[in-house]
Amino acid sequence: MVADTKSSVPKSTGLIADTESWVPKSTGHRKTDPPPPTTEKDITCDRSHNSYDLCAIKGPTVLDPTTATFFVVYPTSSTPEKPMEERVRPYPRKHENFTMSRIREVTLVSGHPTPKCDVQHHAPAIVFSAAGYTGNVWHDFNDGLIPLYVTINTIFPDQDVVLVISKARDWWVSKYRDLLHSFSKHPIINLDNDTATHCFPSMAAGMISHGFMTIDPKLMPNSETFTHFRSFLDKAYGQNHEVPNENHNKPLVYNTPEPRRPIQFLRLVSHDLMR
Repeated sequence: MVADTKSSVPKSTGLIADTESWVPKSTGHRKTDPPPPTTEKDITCDRSHNSYDLCAIKGPTVLDPTTATFFVVYPTSSTPEKPMEERVRPYPRKHENFTMSRIREVTLVSGHPTPKCDVQHHAPAIVFSAAGYTGNVWHDFNDGLIPLYVTINTIFPDQDVVLVISKARDWWVSKYRDLLHSFSKHPIINLDNDTATHCFPSMAAGMISHGFMTIDPKLMPNSETFTHFRSFLDKAYGQNHEVPNENHNKPLVYNTPEPRRPIQFLRLVSHDLMR
């Protein structure tokens, strides 16, 4: 069930075994009369926010990328739950009907026959779309990379994840290659051209947004702030990190002479937000 919006955010969260430990409390962007949360234990959804929906499968699941469908996997000795289906568009602009109509829908189903697994992963999947306003640096961060940082650190803090992306166009992946690699050490699964089935221990589809260029530490399990995100960017883009020096005992400190455009942009934004 969805966590009580009056309760405090847990300071430690595991996988999605307990939905109360991963569904974030209110960010101040809830609808007046939110629909009731999913009560089935296999698939959970939080649709109470104005800007995003978030759905998850808390146990083993297999992805068929040709239909963008995640199937709940049951042990051979267990009886599947009654068939269930949830759909989500994993982009944090839910209030914009035209924009969301261009976001590919992801389906989560239970009680259905599951396809054979071609690739086994040992890290959970985080599913989102790089469509919408992607291509504009401001929107790339406000609608994509900042919500991705918030989502991973809320649902899967201190864990490895596999990025499953819709509309992961080559130029966009190349532009944010270093940053995406910092989110996950695994190859990106492109939801639009992959044909192999993939198995995961769990998954979540959707991106949590705290609002305009915002990371609210009160809503983060480990109280991260925008300053932490800025440090994450510095590390991703090689700002002031130590490089081993074969000829000396002390490491060299490497400073990138020409910061790339994304981090130049975030330096300006973070300066204004942290004043």
